Amino acid sequence: MPFRFNTGAGPDLLVGGDPPAFGIEIGSRSPSSLSHLSRALSAALRERGLPDGVEIRTDPIPPVAIRASVQRSIIR
Repeated sequence: MPFRFNTGAGPDLLVGGDPPAFGIEIGSRSPSSLSHLSRALSAALRERGLPDGVEIRTDPIPPVAIRASVQRSIIR
C-alpha cells in the first residue's frame, strides 16, 4: 500500500491513496540515544571535575539513532 509523509496538520504518515485510507501519528521523535548521550556526557564531565550542564539540540527532526561508536567518540 503506498504511503507518504504528511507535511501539514494531522497524522505524520498517510497510508493509501488520495484521500488516504488511514494516518499514523508518530508519538515520539526523540530517540533514546539522545538522552543516553546526554547522561553519558554529564557523567564524563563530572568525572573530569567539570560542570556537567549539557544541552543537546537537533534539527527539527532528530536522528533516529546515534551509533554507540559515535557516542563514545563525542564523549572522548
